[in-house]
Amino acid sequence: MTNDIRTTLLVAATVFASAVQPGRVRAHGRPPYIERIAFDPTNEQRLVAQASFGLIVSEDGGTSWRWVCSAVFRADPTTEDPDVVVADDGGLVIGAFDGVARSSPDLCEWTFPDGPARRVFVVDLEPDPFGSAIWGVASTGTTADVIVRSEDLGRSWEAVGPPIEDVLIESMARAASDPGRVYLGGAIPLGAEPRRGFVFRSEDAGETYTPVEVPLEDGERFPLIVAVDPTEADRVFIRVTRRGTDIRPERLLYSDDGALSFREIFRLRGMRGVALSEDGQRLWVGSAQGEGLHLARGGSFDFERVNDVDVRCVEVRGDELWLCVDPHRNDYALGRSMDEGATVEPVLRLQDVALLPECPACSATGFTCPAWQDDLEFDQDQYFGSGMPPPGGMTGQPRDAGDIALCGAEPPPPPPEMGCGCRVVRPGSRDSVALLFIALLVLVIRVRGSFFGPGVG
Repeated sequence: MTNDIRTTLLVAATVFASAVQPGRVRAHGRPPYIERIAFDPTNEQRLVAQASFGLIVSEDGGTSWRWVCSAVFRADPTTEDPDVVVADDGGLVIGAFDGVARSSPDLCEWTFPDGPARRVFVVDLEPDPFGSAIWGVASTGTTADVIVRSEDLGRSWEAVGPPIEDVLIESMARAASDPGRVYLGGAIPLGAEPRRGFVFRSEDAGETYTPVEVPLEDGERFPLIVAVDPTEADRVFIRVTRRGTDIRPERLLYSDDGALSFREIFRLRGMRGVALSEDGQRLWVGSAQGEGLHLARGGSFDFERVNDVDVRCVEVRGDELWLCVDPHRNDYALGRSMDEGATVEPVLRLQDVALLPECPACSATGFTCPAWQDDLEFDQDQYFGSGMPPPGGMTGQPRDAGDIALCGAEPPPPPPEMGCGCRVVRPGSRDSVALLFIALLVLVIRVRGSFFGPGVG
């Protein structure tokens, strides 16, 4: 067992021990941030922001927002930033540590499809540029990763191509100009050998892959596919990640031969957001650690700093540049720029999020999320207000520190005389503690425990 594994297990045991001791207060969770934004492909007024405390959805282009708690789609807000895709019917498809969840278009009901995307890590989701299919990467953490695909807007899933042996896949991308081209990025974690990074290329829509090793520098973790030129499938950009506590710059690598070879084009500390314009001629790179937003024009890699804002995500939609920014250094968390990032118009302030979707009281969202409203208000006041508990005070353990709501579309609701028939795992309950400990152990396996052999491809 490596020192890294021992350390992670010790942390897991410490958290578990604190969770089972009555009266002990666990950490409330992470500071509130926006981590990514997704657009509705059929309704430009509909926006979905994934936050560290759930989802925030706007139906009017960002004028107003409604909040969906993480518990309703089985995600833990203290550890997860699940990926999200808006399906063509308006339903949300979420990829979390517990598998895929799918909402109804009104966000009130949630299902958890059977198949290869159930009860596994879903570490990336991607909409298909050639239709309504949705792709993803599914991993148990102990067996080979599998590429999965849904042809029915996330309601059911099937495995595509062979399992990816040896390498833990962390990202995937479909090329918008070539229906056969698929790219994957991942690594063999530390274990019996030094960490090794790989990019996989498929020319037959994921039926077969060619692996290419990406040499890693000291402390680097994974090569992530961050952009593929929409007009040229051979132009690929990868970000080589470091730990959040590693202050050394991260590398941005570029390939113009379909990931057969790469060269470094930029280094930036705290690199988080990378986005390519729809014509492939402008490339934005943002830093979350004080080094601002950078832009290279005309297909070149001559970057200039265009804004000093701390960036957590960057997305392009037509002429619009959308940015997740640090809400603790700015008065907003999500903004839009119409001048290539030089100025940013605030669109979403986290302290203004209050409303829930208009759902029946016994729907999954209508039942589960109101129980978490006090926690949201607590966070908002702690980070953006007076720092005092909300009126009435907090009665103890905030629920979003690891407790998962066991609610949703399954099992079917009981007769009306039994009420909603949906229960929330309360702080300190045995179910809650067991779920937390299991999640921590699985996380150890996923992040640390690669026991595969050294062969790749």
